[in-house]
Amino acid sequence: MHVVSVLNLKGGVGKTMTTLTLGAALALRGKRVILVDNDPQGNLSSIFRPEHGFLNPEGWTSSLYSAEGPVRIASVRDNLYLLAGTKSLAGVRAKDEGPGIFADRIAKLKTAGVDFVLIDNNPQLSNLSLAGILAADFFLVPTQAEVWGYEGADGLNEAVQNLAKRYPGRKFGKFLGFIITAYAGTSGQRTLRNDMRRAYPDLLFETVIPRRTAFPDAIRERKTIFEYAPSGDEAAACNSLATEFLRKIG
Repeated sequence: MHVVSVLNLKGGVGKTMTTLTLGAALALRGKRVILVDNDPQGNLSSIFRPEHGFLNPEGWTSSLYSAEGPVRIASVRDNLYLLAGTKSLAGVRAKDEGPGIFADRIAKLKTAGVDFVLIDNNPQLSNLSLAGILAADFFLVPTQAEVWGYEGADGLNEAVQNLAKRYPGRKFGKFLGFIITAYAGTSGQRTLRNDMRRAYPDLLFETVIPRRTAFPDAIRERKTIFEYAPSGDEAAACNSLATEFLRKIG
């Protein structure tokens, strides 16, 4: 099992959409994937909740921050499962022991025959995002081809260093790379993409996720992009991302 944290300390760069579309693409390939909504806003969970009814507290991500009690994972699509983010996560932000408990409980999911756990993290540097870092085998950083889009990634190294002091002896994950989202191919975006290639030659995904209305339209319909527009270039880009992701994971 691989645990992948989707992170950027800046909001609005496509973390939730990346988590959803990558998870759905992997599930369609027969991989068993758990999506962990590690954000009190619960945007990832809202895509699934209405059709699956009330998710009890044992199926909330907040259950991962408690050392006791069961964790029940909701099946939301074939091979795709969810731990839901709710406002209850706001209460664990101040618990210094939370990241360690979260990481230990995520590790125990390895016994469930799971291939991937994808964690959609909130954009603030808090015990929630630190928990996502501590639990991860790999980090993915969605960003936009804009100067302020990838500035939010700068604090991740510092966060890892601080966690290493809090949890000596822990093994930390590998940075898998940047994924450019909402790409329209403008002159400015092409320039910044080339700048990122030079700055991070081994860490920039070649696949870009295009800026298309199909993505928010799919969310409004409570569908993945593969359900909403399976033959569109949006789905093709997300499939390409999954292929590149699996190659990088090895």
